[in-house]
Amino acid sequence: MEIKLEGTAPSPAEKYKILLKAEGSLTSPMPSGSTDEGYVLSIKGSGTEKLPVLSFESPGVHTYTISQIKGSNSQCSYDETVYTMKVYVTNNENGPGLVSEIVLTVPGMDGKPEHIIFVNKYPTVPDDPDDPDGPQTGDSSHLWLYICLGAVSLTALVTLFLTKRRKSEQ
Repeated sequence: MEIKLEGTAPSPAEKYKILLKAEGSLTSPMPSGSTDEGYVLSIKGSGTEKLPVLSFESPGVHTYTISQIKGSNSQCSYDETVYTMKVYVTNNENGPGLVSEIVLTVPGMDGKPEHIIFVNKYPTVPDDPDDPDGPQTGDSSHLWLYICLGAVSLTALVTLFLTKRRKSEQ
C-alpha cells in the first residue's frame, strides 16, 4: 500500500490511516490487532507499507475492502478510492497445504490495479513565502534601473527649476 502526496504537504508529516475490512458472510481471517471495525494500518507522510500476513485455514473466497479513513486536515483532499481485494484460497495441487491468489479491483475502473495507492492532494504554496523578491510575475526587467533613471530625472528637473528661478530673480 502506498500514500502519495501532491501539492505542499504539511510539516510535520500527517499520519494517514488505511482500513482493511472483511466483507460477506464467510468468516475471513483478519490481522492481529483488528477490531470489529477492521484493521487500521498507519502510514506517516508519503510512503509505502505492507499489510500483515493473513493466515487461511481452508479453501474459499475471501473478500475485503481497503479504503482510507479521512483525516482532519481541512486543506487536504483525501483519496476516497475503495479497493476490493478478493483472496482465492485453494488446495495446493503439488502437495499439502493451501495456495492463494489475490485479485484487486476498483468499482467503475477498467482493468485491475497492480497495487493499492492513495493520492492525497494539498494546495501548492510558494517554497519561501517570505521571499524578499516578491512573487514572480514573468516581468524580467530590472526595477533598480528604473528607480535610478527616475532619481536622475528628478535631480535634473530640480536643477533646471532652480536655475530658471535664479535667472528670473536677477
